[in-house]
Amino acid sequence: MLDAPRHHLVHVGAPQILGDHLQRQLLVGPRRFLAPLVGEFWADRVSESLLSMVVASVQWLPLMHETSAEISRTSTVGFAVLGLRAVSGYQLGKPLRGTSGERRASMTAEVVVLSRRGLAIAADSAVSVGEAKVYHGAQKIFAVGDGIPLGVMVFGLSEITRIPSDLFVPEMVRALREPRSHLDDYLDPLLEFFGSSELFRDEPSQQLALYSDAFGLFNFIVQSSKGENDLRAEFEKLGQRISGSESLAVMAELDRLPEWFAEVVEEAMRDAFEDAPVPTDDLVDDGLQLVREMWGRDAFLRGINIVLAGYGTQDFFPGVVWLEVDAVAGPCIRYAERDRAAISFENPAVIYPFAQIDTINGFVRGVAPSAESGTRDALWEILGEVEGLDADVARQVHERYCERQDEIERDLFVTPILDAVGTLPLGGLASMAETLVSLTSFRQRVSSTVESVGGEVRVATIDRASGFGWWTG
Repeated sequence: MLDAPRHHLVHVGAPQILGDHLQRQLLVGPRRFLAPLVGEFWADRVSESLLSMVVASVQWLPLMHETSAEISRTSTVGFAVLGLRAVSGYQLGKPLRGTSGERRASMTAEVVVLSRRGLAIAADSAVSVGEAKVYHGAQKIFAVGDGIPLGVMVFGLSEITRIPSDLFVPEMVRALREPRSHLDDYLDPLLEFFGSSELFRDEPSQQLALYSDAFGLFNFIVQSSKGENDLRAEFEKLGQRISGSESLAVMAELDRLPEWFAEVVEEAMRDAFEDAPVPTDDLVDDGLQLVREMWGRDAFLRGINIVLAGYGTQDFFPGVVWLEVDAVAGPCIRYAERDRAAISFENPAVIYPFAQIDTINGFVRGVAPSAESGTRDALWEILGEVEGLDADVARQVHERYCERQDEIERDLFVTPILDAVGTLPLGGLASMAETLVSLTSFRQRVSSTVESVGGEVRVATIDRASGFGWWTG
């Protein structure tokens, strides 16, 4: 057994924000695993460097702004770092992306907590205008109807095809009032609403929304390039990025796009490329193909996120379905089915955070995702700096470390929490959901960033017998 020397427990220049026991575990665990592979000398060096990095990370946690981030990620050397997404009962949200493809911070915090007894949904009431203005009082949770065990939760963009969500969301919810056998069946009337509602049939509004998206795409190409050759290279690079993303359901319907689609795309392209070094005429066909391809794929999709939570009439256990709707053009709807989760006999509890997910993920997993991913990347960098260490051995060490870290998180945090969730009454689920959202709000309050999560936390419960009900504590 490898024990950490006592002098390792005190770090020069670092505050004692980690207890002796935790510091000892952070040293002993890696040393015990690394020593048989690389020897005790290298095991000591890597373990000490890793602990120093963790201490530094924890020091700065109060100042870190955690945006929506995926936990399962790929390391700098290209092999998968296993996350906990496959762990029964715990699901991770996905990042939202802006028009440039960069990660876009989500301006809300929402969560669904499910068990065999029912579910609770909670959301804050903050709404952001621009990057600095935040107002409170927004409604993000909606009841479908009396006695119907279904709730709707929204986040993301506040409009579709230039129609504000305040206007269409109540109408959308009313379109779901006819009971359905299973939760998934509610997707049909939901999509039918976007395809048939008069709110989305105004062609000038559709054209303006398409122009905005196309111009943003072409302007991104122009801003990323410096000359004719560079512009063509950026054009090709973006095309490869779009074609490599997942296909959407609308991909099979692109032939039904209205005739004005090409005209609007060409206008946006000419405006964006007005001062570009390449004649627009040379790129019109490529530009149209690029936007059509984007419309049929999950690249740069940024719409309103709709979460359906509850039961169908024949569902014994609750579930969640998550959809993102981006735009409407003629008879075509650009949307993505993001994810779903359901309670079953084998899966008795689920915690599903949405939008700003890092704080909730950190609570459930025992470590903030940004700190976890930073630790894993730092470990790989440290292994790369160890002189004489074989690359294959370093890769194996990194993979085994990540797997072991996932096991520790699952055994010490995720599983015990989910076990507790499975035993909670409906009020307990509601209290937990409210606390998780409030925790995210508190985290932002003590950080240096704009408090885009805040205001009153609204909570609702849903069970098979009583349907939807507001929870007041």
